[in-house]
Amino acid sequence: MLNGNYKRALYHSLPGHVPVTMAPLLGARGLPRGPCAAVKRAGDVPSDLFAEMSCAVLAYVRGESLAVDTGAMYERLISCGVEGIGEQSVQEVVSLLTGVFRVATQAGTSGEQLALDLAGASSEWTRPALKVIKHVWDNAGPVPATQWPASLPSAARLLDVRWKVGISVSSDRCRALNAPFVTLCLALAEKSGRMSTRVFEMNLTQFQNFSRQLKEMSSAMDTA
Repeated sequence: MLNGNYKRALYHSLPGHVPVTMAPLLGARGLPRGPCAAVKRAGDVPSDLFAEMSCAVLAYVRGESLAVDTGAMYERLISCGVEGIGEQSVQEVVSLLTGVFRVATQAGTSGEQLALDLAGASSEWTRPALKVIKHVWDNAGPVPATQWPASLPSAARLLDVRWKVGISVSSDRCRALNAPFVTLCLALAEKSGRMSTRVFEMNLTQFQNFSRQLKEMSSAMDTA
């Protein structure tokens, strides 16, 4: 039997951009498409690949990795011949698993109870998917709840910075022909665990100012 706080947290962990009330998730009509689609997509992933996905998400939730590479997961599905699941669907499943594992970690529940709770929260869960989640959760072992908040970043993490200098032929920022510009590529681990890339252009003066600000921030952090 679910306690009230755990039940509310579990239902609210299902992905979606709007708040999810408990009643629709208990089987009433009007189930938000996001959660329903994510649970159904999870059941469409072959068990071995779903286990890989679950392990990667759980490692992120426990602070053992900085992000979940949904792009690599999508490519893995494609290379294994899995059809009908787009990259957006992979992101939705990862978001779903992230919420589930966070709540389970916070509650300190067992794998068997977690599978029962998920089955009670949505009839869309398939038996193989629940079996995988239970197996992955049990194999990972318990984590003290006091350690859980430390693994949740409050903002995106910067994973990598790459830049290159080019000569403008046509550019959004540097309109003058043959004017030098810098393309900056930032690899980020978002709060959800998904990896993303941000690319933008700067003229040389802007890039020099940006570089100086980074050095000042680094110096301030070293002296803190």
